[in-house]
Amino acid sequence: MNINSTTFIKKSMKLKSKDFVPTSDRPFFYCKLGREKYGKILTELISSANDGFVLAINNKWGTGKSTFVKMWQQQLASREYETIYFNAWENDFEDSPLAAIMGELKQVTDKAGSEKLFKDMLEAASVFAKNLVPQMVGKYIETKTGIKDLGEFAENASKGFSDMFSKDVEEYKNKKISIRDFRKKLKAYLDAVNNNKPLIFIIDELDRCRPNYAVSLLEQLKHFFNVDGIVFVLSIDKEQLGHAVCGVYGSEKIDSQEYLRRFIDIEYSLPQPSLIDYCNLLYKTFEFSEYFRSDFNRELTFKDSFLNTIEILSEHSQIPLRVQEKIFAHARFVLNTFTLDESLNASLFVYLIYLKIYNLNLFNSLKFKEIKFLNVQEKTVARLLINNPYIIELEANLVFYYNIYTGNTAFIVQRQEVTISSLIDNKNHDGVNFKEIIKKLHDNNKNNNILQELFNRIDMIEIGSEI
Repeated sequence: MNINSTTFIKKSMKLKSKDFVPTSDRPFFYCKLGREKYGKILTELISSANDGFVLAINNKWGTGKSTFVKMWQQQLASREYETIYFNAWENDFEDSPLAAIMGELKQVTDKAGSEKLFKDMLEAASVFAKNLVPQMVGKYIETKTGIKDLGEFAENASKGFSDMFSKDVEEYKNKKISIRDFRKKLKAYLDAVNNNKPLIFIIDELDRCRPNYAVSLLEQLKHFFNVDGIVFVLSIDKEQLGHAVCGVYGSEKIDSQEYLRRFIDIEYSLPQPSLIDYCNLLYKTFEFSEYFRSDFNRELTFKDSFLNTIEILSEHSQIPLRVQEKIFAHARFVLNTFTLDESLNASLFVYLIYLKIYNLNLFNSLKFKEIKFLNVQEKTVARLLINNPYIIELEANLVFYYNIYTGNTAFIVQRQEVTISSLIDNKNHDGVNFKEIIKKLHDNNKNNNILQELFNRIDMIEIGSEI
């Protein structure tokens, strides 16, 4: 059965998973990672606390934090918590995090009297907000002269700066009073808008912001919003946020993790979901079965090798969920360039796409034949050190076809004897043996240049023969 791949590209193929909008009545309905229970754990944590605090949900990039906190937000709403979701990365064009936070707080001014309380709080904030602009001297000189060169105009501006500094000192006492006044009015506002429960303010993507914005936001949370009645939830990659701290303070020697602990009261990490379940979910999400349609036998063979190989590679390399999704999306796209009458080596197919997405240097080293034939095992799958039949099968196929790809066919089989051994294991595993696989490939005259074909398809410089 031949199927024109153009039809699939236009009608059936998905290139990204769909973003579902959770609702308060079914917040985790679309969650396939079993994370609803973690939302319940965090909700119980918040309900048992008597004061405000900062909770960090700390996981690596690409582990599904954003999806989780949006679902959890709806779970909280179903329990009558006031919630705010704030994507810091989408709003770091603002110079003042304070203004952004206040703008988000205004969203909940729907209770009687809350509008006036918000205005009172805003007026209190305005007293000290004007002093939050960095590089006061430079801004002053730029305003007065229109030129940013501090060195040339420092002397002429000294009198103006002196006056400005004196005024700043005089305002110091009033500034401290205004901050206390702001916190008091913030607490009154929170009491008015909450249902005897804390307001949950979720801040997402903070680690992707400009470093100075991210650090400024953290410091302003600590100094101005540290009151009962509000819980800040930071959805972050703490390691990446630590790099931002080092960048702002101009030194890699600063203990950024200790610095961040000053702002975070409780830290939580989402457990890693079942890798097998997630890979099966992605296989279904990207509709791989649509390619095979009624050719079930061929799909079973492909799916078994494809899924088992990618599961092993993902587990060994600790690939983030988002990167795994990109691998499946690219694989589904490339699969559509094949017609069903074309042969496809599933283990090589998924391995090369894995390298293309996750280890481009190694992918290019293979593609440009930079790895010597005798080193290809050590440079590629042998580094996995997994005595698994799927990895042994991958190793044997890669050795055999890389040998053809580089033009060294004379060194594979001599007088019916395989001259190369597996660097992983030479024993039988579930009926799989390295030397037997290579000999079988040789005996079946499968000497076509499969790697060249796969490189062309994966790099999208060639499509199926029927198109």
